[in-house]
Amino acid sequence: MQVANANIEVDPLVKSQAQELFERLGMNLSTAVNIFLRQAIREQAIPFHINDGFYSASNMEYLKRITEEIDSGQAKLEKHELIDR
Repeated sequence: MQVANANIEVDPLVKSQAQELFERLGMNLSTAVNIFLRQAIREQAIPFHINDGFYSASNMEYLKRITEEIDSGQAKLEKHELIDR
C-alpha cells in the first residue's frame, strides 16, 4: 500500500494523551487517524456526535441573529457567553 504524509497541528498534550490511549488499544496515532478518516469517508460525515456547547441551538440562533445585525449595520457590541453550561 502506498502512503502519503499529512502534517497536522495538534496540541502537544492532546497528542500525548491520544498516543497513550491508542497504545493501550494496540495501535499507533497514525492507525487511529486512518481509521477516523476511512469512517468519515464511509459515512460522509464526522463519525461521532460532537457534544460542544458552541453548536447548541441557542448559540446558533444568537450567531444567526448577530450576523444579520452585522450585515444590516445594526450590530451592537454586547457580552455573550458562547457556551451554555
